Amino acid sequence: MLKLNSLSGFGSGVASPPPLDGGYIPGASGASGTDKLTFSLGTTAVLTTANTSTSRTYVVSMSNVAGGSGWFVSGTTHTVIADKLVYSTEVTTATTTADLTTGTQQASGTSDGSSAGYHSGGTTSGGTRITTTEKLTYSTEQSAVVAGAVLSTARNVAQSVSDSSGGAGYIMGGTTGAHQVITDKLTFATDTTAAEAGANLTVGKMGGGASSDPDGDHGYISGGNIADVATELADRIVFSTDTTAAQTSADLSSAREGVGGVSDSPGDTGWFVGGWAATTDRLVFSTDTTAAATTADLPSSKANFGGGNCLSTTTAG
Repeated sequence: MLKLNSLSGFGSGVASPPPLDGGYIPGASGASGTDKLTFSLGTTAVLTTANTSTSRTYVVSMSNVAGGSGWFVSGTTHTVIADKLVYSTEVTTATTTADLTTGTQQASGTSDGSSAGYHSGGTTSGGTRITTTEKLTYSTEQSAVVAGAVLSTARNVAQSVSDSSGGAGYIMGGTTGAHQVITDKLTFATDTTAAEAGANLTVGKMGGGASSDPDGDHGYISGGNIADVATELADRIVFSTDTTAAQTSADLSSAREGVGGVSDSPGDTGWFVGGWAATTDRLVFSTDTTAAATTADLPSSKANFGGGNCLSTTTAG
């Protein structure tokens, strides 16, 4: 005889939680609400319950995959706000204990996927570029400055990818007033950051989309702005060797800047959304190939995501 679990929602009148099968694209330039990209369906829709507590752009996203939650931190106008999204309920709420110590925008975020997220660089009020990194400890829901994790160079609008399997995050490119190739590697176990020249971008870039494939040992920085012109070009970083090279087969379907990325490493795909457009491209990690995925296009045009990242339920990246 089949025995039903009363907590399953099947026949019980209790709604089942949504599957952990998606990326969350926060409000940005062009549209203030949060959208959900469902990986298995390849479709995107508005999800108002996941909206950030305030409307802002350049939001930094950090995913606590093991803990079933994600964080939307900082953004315009130089705010300290930290919002927590619980994946099982798809509800976002302000969590003041996790607020930054200093209001920041145009920063970058990395995450180890289980213990902490790191918020690096950006600008403070008045437009001053900073090297500061703040660590958000997931278990205590508190943020604090980590002196050993400061960036090697003060910059903003950098791109960031996370290798949760290898224990490191990478803050790549950005601007100091001039477009940069610089890559810094943040080692999660020691909370230390150092320049990693072998992983430098192939060309100075800011505002690209970022996607991480820790299962496959790679990350991608796609699109963005090179010399004040939007580009489709993609660079691929190999985490195990700390090396970066151009990957033309992974170029975006069109030149765009202010792009956001979500990652589904178990599903072998990354997604690049927006960039002053509603366009979504799908990257197959195992073949390094990118193509337009029109069914996953955003409901409306968006641009400017902190670190080029958005939240993923399956991958810290």
